[in-house]
Amino acid sequence: MAVSRIVVYPKHDEPDPRGEGVRQQAKSFLGIEVAAVRSADIYLLEGDLSVEQLEGLARRLLADPVSQDYDIEEHEEVGAGKSELQSSVIEVHPLPGVMDPVAQSVEDSVLTLFGLDVKALTGVRYDFEGIDENDLKDAEDEKVDKAAEEASAKGDVDWDKEEEKEE
Repeated sequence: MAVSRIVVYPKHDEPDPRGEGVRQQAKSFLGIEVAAVRSADIYLLEGDLSVEQLEGLARRLLADPVSQDYDIEEHEEVGAGKSELQSSVIEVHPLPGVMDPVAQSVEDSVLTLFGLDVKALTGVRYDFEGIDENDLKDAEDEKVDKAAEEASAKGDVDWDKEEEKEE
């Protein structure tokens, strides 16, 4: 069966409050200046859906026509937020076994609208503009080092015992 991907994102002239919140958190928690963050909802659908059915699903159910646009993508494409600036993308999906009520609603809707049984998975994508992977890696390493130092200073972690556990 084919896997289709629908990406729903704020229109380019609309604000992206979720993306702006992530941008502010990157600055306050990680100390990273990011030019902009754009967010998108991801819907992965496994089933035999035609292009017309995917268009109808995206237009009638998944995207708000006033404030959102959508793309139906091939696996190699990355739309909705392509930028001239250097960027990094983080995509978050539930782990296997974790409840995904939005995905269940999408599955039920496809069954009702088209009479097709599909499997759905949802997620969120964040496009960080004006930052590269090395900046993210450096910030992550600094935060891990700082957390380890703080835990050691408080006596919360006995690193000798932790190393013994790993062996």
